[in-house]
Amino acid sequence: MDIGTAVQEAAKEVHAAHPDRRLLIETSGNLEGEWDRARVAQVLSNLIGNAVLRGLKTSAVDVAAKGTDREVVLSVHNEGAVSPDAIATVFDPLPRGEDENPIQSEQARLDLGLFIAKGIVTAHGGKITVTSSKEEGTTFTAHLPRKKSKL
Repeated sequence: MDIGTAVQEAAKEVHAAHPDRRLLIETSGNLEGEWDRARVAQVLSNLIGNAVLRGLKTSAVDVAAKGTDREVVLSVHNEGAVSPDAIATVFDPLPRGEDENPIQSEQARLDLGLFIAKGIVTAHGGKITVTSSKEEGTTFTAHLPRKKSKL
């Protein structure tokens, strides 16, 4: 598959749901490899959707796909920060200790999306990380090795 095409499709999907948000797409290098197309699309949709919903409404969401010899690196950046306390659990499946029903909360759905994204990236032999600060904003980065998926 070509991840560049998947990035464009996921961005169109999220933009259709949030037409007021700017999405900036950057692709470079060889973006072809053997991955599960539907699952990679889900990772992109979850990461871009998360950035749109959690980022500052006045700034763009930056989505990049960069091919290297061994992998494709996906990154999604938004202005706005994840609290330092939340960074440690951002990929956990559901928030803990909330009074409301976590299945019905928007926060829980977003958290579940990040949990799913991590599972998909890991199943492809990759890794996903997050960095966040008030000064630099929040960036999720997924590394997808070019080797054949075990899915």
